[in-house]
Amino acid sequence: MLSKKFGLSMIVLGIMSSSAFADSIVEGRTL
Repeated sequence: MLSKKFGLSMIVLGIMSSSAFADSIVEGRTL
């Protein structure tokens, strides 16, 4: 149970960081 919740939080954190990274790339290109 704990490992499943930890894995899920890691996946969510990875998605958030990757989306933020993509947003910074898009903003850098438009500027």
